[in-house]
Amino acid sequence: MIGGVIVAYYPDKEQFLSVVQAALNDLDFLLVVNNGEAPITIITDILAMSIDKKKFEIIENSQNLGIAKALNIGLKILIEKGCSYFLMLDQDSLVPKNMVSTLLNSLEKLNSGDTKVAAIGPAYFNSRLNKFAPFIQFGKMSLKKIEIDQKIEVTQTHFLITSGTLLTLDAIQNIGLMEEGLFIDYVDTEWCLRALSKGYKLYGDSGVIMEHSLGDNPLVLLGWRFPMHSPLRHYYLVRNAIHLIRKSYIPLNWRFIIFWRMLRSFIFYSLIPENRSEHFKKMKLGLSDGLAGVLGRMNERA
Repeated sequence: MIGGVIVAYYPDKEQFLSVVQAALNDLDFLLVVNNGEAPITIITDILAMSIDKKKFEIIENSQNLGIAKALNIGLKILIEKGCSYFLMLDQDSLVPKNMVSTLLNSLEKLNSGDTKVAAIGPAYFNSRLNKFAPFIQFGKMSLKKIEIDQKIEVTQTHFLITSGTLLTLDAIQNIGLMEEGLFIDYVDTEWCLRALSKGYKLYGDSGVIMEHSLGDNPLVLLGWRFPMHSPLRHYYLVRNAIHLIRKSYIPLNWRFIIFWRMLRSFIFYSLIPENRSEHFKKMKLGLSDGLAGVLGRMNERA
């Protein structure tokens, strides 16, 4: 049985309905966990769709508990319902036809031997940057980017984004759920690195292309497009990077890579965006909280 969980936070109506419909076509059960303070107002539109109502449920948190806790709420319910595979989705991902069945087929082939596979995910097209995101492996002192090649069915990777990733029950039972203290950023990275530390492997399937909007509208500088996030997201990115580099199960050189990328982002977004002072302020707070071991939702004190 394959279950799916979508974490929602004030979703766009048309886009969200499309995600729900596409997911239900490929899943045995779909759970929407709403992190918005107000109930999802498009529930009547969802229930009006030609779907099996027994395959669908919405959990209202009535507050933003963070993506990690919301995912865990959904995964625990799906485990109780008897699911063996779990698809995680964001509210703004465009799910291609037969994505789940294709990923599952690749996953079962990989797991038929001695390889322990924790999860598999699609290749994804970042619609904000207008390009395919490569699969990522950690090198000795830098990240190795493996460009998408649809002639190669599966590629071993060290990182999968949350949306579109298909997990196994065995992996969840042995690796654990998402680290809730991270709240939002690096949740997928931490879980993937924890999986690798326990001897599991991760794969990307180039035969499945999912379109996904990552971050905010990009920052354009000298013709180059750079990923952009809000100052609040930069708080979490800095704070949680500091948290990760303290993890003993992450190899030392990988921790250096995480630190170096965080430092570059800190400098870049403190100098370049129009509201750079706000970015600097939030990242400075993230650095302070990271060093102090503060986790959870940001205290709105700055």
